[in-house]
Amino acid sequence: MRIEAINLNRQVYESMGIGFPTLPMDEPLQLRDFGQCVVIAGKNGSGKTRLLKLLDDVSRKHLTPEARSQADYQIAQNHSSKLHYQAEVERIETEGLRDGENPGQLEQLRRNIASNESEIERHRQTLSASDALVMSGEEPPKIVFFVPKSTELKDPAEGNESEAAQQADRFASGLAAEGSHIGAPAYARSVMRAATRERGARIPTSDTDKQEAEEKLVGVLASLLGEGVDFELSNTQNLKLEGLTDRYDLLLSEGQKVLFQLACMLHARQASLTDCIVFLDEPENHLHPAVLNDLVDQLRKVLTDGQLWIATHSVPLIAHLSATDPDCLWFAESGKFSRAGRAPGKVLNSLLGGPDGASRVNDLTLLASRYASFLLLRQCLLPPGVIHYGGQDPQLDQIRDLLNKLRPADRPLAILDFGSGKGRLLDAMADAADGKPLSGLIDYVAYEPWGDEAEHCQKQCEVLYGTEDKRRAFKSLDAVQEARGESFADIAIVCNVLHEVRPAEWLDEFGGGSALARLVKDDGFILFVEDYAIPVGERAHEYGFLLLDEPELRLLFDITVDDIALGRFNRNDHTDQGYQGRLIAHAVSVRCLARLSEKTRWKAIRSLHDRSLNRLQELLETKHDTTTSNALGRKNALVTQLIANSALWLRDNDESRSIPPG
Repeated sequence: MRIEAINLNRQVYESMGIGFPTLPMDEPLQLRDFGQCVVIAGKNGSGKTRLLKLLDDVSRKHLTPEARSQADYQIAQNHSSKLHYQAEVERIETEGLRDGENPGQLEQLRRNIASNESEIERHRQTLSASDALVMSGEEPPKIVFFVPKSTELKDPAEGNESEAAQQADRFASGLAAEGSHIGAPAYARSVMRAATRERGARIPTSDTDKQEAEEKLVGVLASLLGEGVDFELSNTQNLKLEGLTDRYDLLLSEGQKVLFQLACMLHARQASLTDCIVFLDEPENHLHPAVLNDLVDQLRKVLTDGQLWIATHSVPLIAHLSATDPDCLWFAESGKFSRAGRAPGKVLNSLLGGPDGASRVNDLTLLASRYASFLLLRQCLLPPGVIHYGGQDPQLDQIRDLLNKLRPADRPLAILDFGSGKGRLLDAMADAADGKPLSGLIDYVAYEPWGDEAEHCQKQCEVLYGTEDKRRAFKSLDAVQEARGESFADIAIVCNVLHEVRPAEWLDEFGGGSALARLVKDDGFILFVEDYAIPVGERAHEYGFLLLDEPELRLLFDITVDDIALGRFNRNDHTDQGYQGRLIAHAVSVRCLARLSEKTRWKAIRSLHDRSLNRLQELLETKHDTTTSNALGRKNALVTQLIANSALWLRDNDESRSIPPG
């Protein structure tokens, strides 16, 4: 079970009676596309802890499908009763009271109507609160809010029995004010003692609830603490590690002691270890960085279908998690939240007292340019990931502006989103529509070969176009053609995809005889959109990735001066100066696709190799010092990688084989 999206506004707050504003928000809180681990980073007072508490509150309002159906039924019933009472009021006001009717009946009917309206509003608020969280499953989420306060465990054997029993009860009910390091051991002992009493009952019984509870506790402890760490009761009915006589609180590591507390809490909340949602609130306050990193790694390992949310201002923890999952990082500032994984600088500046503080830490560890270079080069050995839409995406803004210029006045613009992923472009267009029906603006069709991504995109289509609408997301271009026919699209958008396609497949995917060419109208275009300062390296195929800019695309499709004059090839730079020369959309007429050949492919990749060599020479001839920027380090790594990738392809595909004689 995971939280996939958050959609909160003032109405939802008020319907839940949480006490708006829990967060100082002027706008709705809309966040989405969360992975297995979500890190909310920001300085004290930024709202990260309040967000976790808010999500904990909201999750308790989540309805099962049966409860939703019951709420819908109650709304319908109350609405029907309201209409009946309103008809009676209208009759009495028009015709007067009938024989035998009480003069107070009119007032009673009005009270009934008010009651119906109140019930309708109550159930609608219930549904609204339930919709505030989009979950990966249908059941209400199991959330465990964990704030580790100590790495020590207090053995209940050291106190009196009555006090230990009270600590166990408070821990089980979630009311343990003294901390889980005190309540968890008392709780674990009470569970195991209850099972022992059940096994030793004088009168045998088929009831084994206590023993089953003990088995579950032992199981979750073993999963979190590791194999070979098994608990049992001693002869004095106190906790001990199986086969050992020394005290368990002295044998366990600091990380294991914290995991022991969490395991007991999961058991007390009856939460499944694999699919629950764990909230850690500033765990660094009481844990050494190395212990905390080990704790988080173990949780991510066992929460296979669950989710881990961490509110933190720990730079070591952020660095540890961002190294393997950059998308996990979100920035909290004054109650507002934004994705920060690809640009962690604002997080570091916030946590380290501004740019000067971040700079001093950087000087102490590693120059930013070197780190950026090393990071991109390391990423170039990993498969590509899916890019999520997080709002205010400059690349998608660029595409939307182009589509607005192309949209016909008398009908929606027909778009084929080639390699749509989870529908990032669709989400951006829906935001730009600003509440207007998308069906009147864009006839959107998605092609995404990865099944899970295609199904996610289809669900987004159903949200925006309605569940009764025709299917819009497909796993193959043949399926698109079967559903929509040939030459249906005004434009096909290939966004951040071309560099991931194997060169051996370019002719089949983008040539004149390709399925893509058949699906676009004769006067239509293919829009190749790329980020030429690609923020994340990747190994998309055996040659890594090949990032073709205007010179290469003109060679690839054999673009002539006449083509440019006739508008068959257009370079569209970003209007924002900060992204000019980086975010580019090249529109290629579908009529030019037939010119793609093995010969033009070789020329394009040769051009990429030579141009990258020239760019590297420029970088080497420029003097740099310790203030060299992060961006320059990434640029150096990118150019170097493109030289290597293109050289590998040219080695395997020499000119004589790619360009036929004559």
